[in-house]
Formats: sequence, structure tokens, C-alpha cells
Amino acid sequence: MKLQYGISLFLLLFSMLQVQAQRLEKFEEEPEKFLEQLKEYMTASKRDVLEEVYKDFEERWRNGLYSEEEVTQIINTSNGMLTQRMTASPYFLEYLKCLITVKDAEDGAER
Repeated sequence: MKLQYGISLFLLLFSMLQVQAQRLEKFEEEPEKFLEQLKEYMTASKRDVLEEVYKDFEERWRNGLYSEEEVTQIINTSNGMLTQRMTASPYFLEYLKCLITVKDAEDGAER
């Protein structure tokens, strides 16, 4: 009985270490790698709302709507959010929604 308990405890602790090792600690500084990592982070839970908002953000990103300076700031802010252990939902979800809204408002003002 004690052996089974010990083995079970060991397996539980080992699996917890594996989960910790897989947690994203920092996004890459290179924009394409960042976008790829952000996609994985936002779509890992398979929640439709996260995937939709990510796709909207990615479309604007790939169309060059964000300047080089804005891209750098987005990556830095995202890394700061990861440092604070902010999750895809609600934190990154709301951040991306804000970035989309601001960019759409700027685009509308230019028309």
C-alpha cells in the first residue's frame, strides 16, 4: 500500500513539473516568431472567442497596420503580461481587443 502511495505521489509530482516546464515564460522578440507563439497561446484552450479575436488581430498584423515601433511595444507589453502570469482569458483577450479597437479607430480617422 505504501509503495502504491509513493509511486502515485511521484507520478503526480513529475506530471506537475512537466506542466510547469511547458508554460510559456517569454515571447520571442522577432515579430513572426512572436505571432506564432501568440497564436499557440491564444488557441490552446480551443475557445472560439479567443480564436476569433486572435484571427482579427493577426489579420491586422499581417496587413502591416502596426508600425515597427508599435510591434516592439506590443511584444514588450505581452512579455510583461506573461511575467505577471496573465492568462489568455481574460487578459490577453482584452488586450488584443483593445489593440484592434484602437487601430480601427485610427484607420477610421484617416479616411
